[in-house]
Amino acid sequence: GWAAFIFILLQFSQVVFLPIPSTVTVAAGAALFGPLLGSVYSLIGIMIGSLFAFLVGRYAGYRVVAWIIGKDTLETWLEKIKGKDKLFLSAMFLLPVFPDDVLCFVAGLSSMSILYFAIVILISRVLAIFVTSYAIALIPFTTWWGILIWCIFAVAVIALFVVLYKKSDAILAWIDRVFHRETRVTHKKEKNEFEVEIIDADGSIVTKGVAKNEKPQSSPDQPPEK
Repeated sequence: GWAAFIFILLQFSQVVFLPIPSTVTVAAGAALFGPLLGSVYSLIGIMIGSLFAFLVGRYAGYRVVAWIIGKDTLETWLEKIKGKDKLFLSAMFLLPVFPDDVLCFVAGLSSMSILYFAIVILISRVLAIFVTSYAIALIPFTTWWGILIWCIFAVAVIALFVVLYKKSDAILAWIDRVFHRETRVTHKKEKNEFEVEIIDADGSIVTKGVAKNEKPQSSPDQPPEK
C-alpha cells in the first residue's frame, strides 16, 4: 500500500538527499513491516537510490557530484582510489567503515560498469539490511537483557568504526598489496626446473620456490611425440 511506497521513497531519499544512517531507517522498516518485508522494502529503496547516485556521477559528471557531496570530499575519495578504482570501491562497499552513499556518486566517475556496480551494491546491501532487520526482531528492546545486548553491540560497532576509520588508508594499502602481486617464473634448462617468485606491489619477494618439470624425457630409441 501507500505505507510501503512512502517507506521505499524514504530509503531512496536517505541515499540521495538525506544525511540519515541507513541503519536507522532499516530498523524503522523492520519495526513497521516485520523483518522480511521491511528488509525487502529497504533493499528496493536503497538499490534504486544507489543506482540513481551512480547514474548522476556517470552522466552528470564531476561538477554535479562535487556540488552534491562537496568538492573537498570528492577530491579526497578520488585521490584514495586513483588508479585502482574498481578494486578499492568494491572493498569499500563491503566494509562497514566507508560512507556508502557518498561512494555511490564517486563510483559513477570511476571505471566501474553499471552492472558490476549493481552486483557489488546488491551483495553488500543484502547482508547489511537483512542482518540488521532480523537482529532487531530477535533481540527486543522491551527487556532488560535486550537493551543490554544492544548497548554492548552499539559500543562495539562504534569502537570498530573508529579503529577501521583510523586505519582506512592502511586497509586500502593492504588490499593493494594482496591483489596486485606479480608471479615470475624462470625456467632453468640445465636442471629442468622452474623458479617461482611472487612479488609484492612494493617490489619485495613474498614467496619463492622451485617447481620441477615432471614431463618425462623421450629416450634416444623412442621418437618424440607429435
